[in-house]
Amino acid sequence: GKWGFLNRDLEIAIKPVFFNVNFFKPDPYRNAFNEGLANVETAPGQWNYIDKTGQITIKEDFAYTKGFKGGEAEVYKDGKWYFINKAGKCVKNCE
Repeated sequence: GKWGFLNRDLEIAIKPVFFNVNFFKPDPYRNAFNEGLANVETAPGQWNYIDKTGQITIKEDFAYTKGFKGGEAEVYKDGKWYFINKAGKCVKNCE
């Protein structure tokens, strides 16, 4: 099956079109959205970020992604971990 998102009234807010959704600890409610973005698997092995409307905001087809914290998220692509900002631009460990 595919993954999507429900709103607080248990209505479909974002249709189930994703292969997987990443949840983050230590959030006791397992909130997939961190700083307004969620990382989702849009195709097998391709992780990207969506906003709360379901629109892909950062499409780089990362192999692995982590949640945003302090305006940055750690991602893995092409054999390397680095940090991006909410515009998808590398901000740390870019070389």
